[in-house]
Amino acid sequence: MKCLPGKLNGRQLFYLKIEESVDALRAAQLDNWVLLVIEDNAENPILWEFANLCIEKHLLYMVAVGLAGSEIDDLFDFAILEREFDHYSLPKWMKSDNDVLMTAWFDDFEEAVWFIFNSAYYEDHVIDTVLIVNLTRESREADIAQLISKFEEMKL
Repeated sequence: MKCLPGKLNGRQLFYLKIEESVDALRAAQLDNWVLLVIEDNAENPILWEFANLCIEKHLLYMVAVGLAGSEIDDLFDFAILEREFDHYSLPKWMKSDNDVLMTAWFDDFEEAVWFIFNSAYYEDHVIDTVLIVNLTRESREADIAQLISKFEEMKL
């Protein structure tokens, strides 16, 4: 996992490229965090394990982008519902029926990155970490750095 320089709206950015194993994510220390998932393949065999691991690590908000964005959004919704129904562990911040794991998806990459830094919000928790996980074959790190610079210049 790579920490990218600077903060945007008080949120530190980390970038992680995952191809076959979620071990790097499993080892990560995350708190008060939101997730942007980049994925084009809805049939990626690690998706279910990935979603459940994120939930176990107390994820507050998930945004998906890419060709499989809608499917990833649904996957996280199904994963949290299954955990609730089967009485598996839930994120530590889920203390009542009013506490929900927020999910969203976007077709547009720039819009998704903007949203995760500017609109992803949780009333009872200050979000201070953004983790962008790229599950695609192509690196998006340079694209992300360019967008962050653009947003910083715009003072968003």
